[in-house]
Amino acid sequence: MNNTEREKAKKEAESLLADYLERRKNYQFKNLEKQKKYTTMTKKPYSTPFSHAETKVLVEIISKYSHIVQNLKSDAVTINIKHNAWEKIANHFNACALGVHRSHPTLKNKWKLLKKCARKDALAAKRNSMMPESKATKPLLSEDIFKLVCRTMKSKPSDDQPINVMEDSCGIANDDDDVDDDDFGDFNDNEHDMENGNQSDSSNIVLETVIDGDNDHLDEESQTVTLSLLEPNGLYEADEATTLSNRPTTSNSSREEVFASQAKYYKVLIGKEVRNEQRRAKDHQLVLKKSELELKKMELEMKIMKEKHDNEERRKEERHQIEMERMRGNVLYVHEN
Repeated sequence: MNNTEREKAKKEAESLLADYLERRKNYQFKNLEKQKKYTTMTKKPYSTPFSHAETKVLVEIISKYSHIVQNLKSDAVTINIKHNAWEKIANHFNACALGVHRSHPTLKNKWKLLKKCARKDALAAKRNSMMPESKATKPLLSEDIFKLVCRTMKSKPSDDQPINVMEDSCGIANDDDDVDDDDFGDFNDNEHDMENGNQSDSSNIVLETVIDGDNDHLDEESQTVTLSLLEPNGLYEADEATTLSNRPTTSNSSREEVFASQAKYYKVLIGKEVRNEQRRAKDHQLVLKKSELELKKMELEMKIMKEKHDNEERRKEERHQIEMERMRGNVLYVHEN
């Protein structure tokens, strides 16, 4: 190995070492950046849970603006009005001095969660009416909040109903926040429609509804609504296709019919399982018989092979004896001569 080759190898080794040191430096720098990032990270701030009083006040305030909040239109004007309405709701909610300041996005998310829980509770109530108490599911909302949420959801107008654009900066037409008797017109109309839609069996209940905006405190006022208004949207709308006969009820006859249908279903299901087990047993027996036939076939083949081997050994022995006798005869003949 001459000097030129040694210098060339030395340069290659130095370049590899420099490359390794550079990569190591970059790796350490990245690790330091990650450590700084994780050490400076702060946990996501979570707001304190809503108390029962806060939830009740929020739903009652939203019920005033339900004709805006529950509108399904998505044009720019409606979105702006909804945003202003939620700001008005947040200001009104925080003015009640309940202890925790809530922003309008927090109140909006809470309202979405309440609607979802109310729908689940309504479905669970209908399901629990057909089941024993031991298997009944626990509701997510308290009874009074559930009724208020369902009433507010039922007060939602249709998409074709126009929204008054000539409003103030907060999206509310009247400067005074009093609740007029006209605000409950939708509830009376809905109640009349539900009664015409074969829901006359719903009993009346009294709910407390109320907000006095001038004094910033809650003022109790009774308003009569029907149990039909407590059902969330999409459950048994009053139309000609939906009649009282095909709705689930809590009568003994309907329960007996349900239990009878369930018994028939379980009988059919058990019969299918029994037939499947019998079919599996037959298939298993066929597999066993096939395996037995294969074993017998193998035994016969082994016997045939053994017989062939014995015959060949016998023939070899006979040939060997014949050869030995022939050799003896030849030896005797040689000696005699």
